[in-house]
Order: sequence, then C-alpha cells, then structure tokens
Amino acid sequence: MPGVKINRQQKNAMRVQLEQVLKMQRKLDKEINTFQKDCEVDEYRNFWQEIKKQNKENILKVSRFMVRKCNR
Repeated sequence: MPGVKINRQQKNAMRVQLEQVLKMQRKLDKEINTFQKDCEVDEYRNFWQEIKKQNKENILKVSRFMVRKCNR
C-alpha cells in the first residue's frame, strides 16, 4: 500500500522489532559459519553455504525494509 501514512510511534515500534530480528539473524549467520567450518562432508558444507546465503538475503531484505519504511 504505497502512500499510506504511518505514525512515528508505529514506525519506532516496528524498527525496534526489526532490529531484534536483525540481531538474531546476524547471530545465526555466525553460528552457520561455525557449523560450516567444522563440517567435513562436502554435501553438508554446501548445504550450510546455501543456508548462509539465504540468511544473508534475509538480512538485506529486513535492513532495506527498515530503511524504507521505518526511516532508518
């Protein structure tokens, strides 16, 4: 819904929630990285790589939304 006016209180609340999500996603990224490094099986390592890529895309998506919609 482009053009919908959202009040500052709602934007701030959403930003706080998104910041919490980003914090968890970044922590997950570190965990995945550790699992991938410790993995010896190529097939599993490749799976961790795929999961890490998807997580990074999610981090970017949430960050962009926060910038666009929460003015941050």
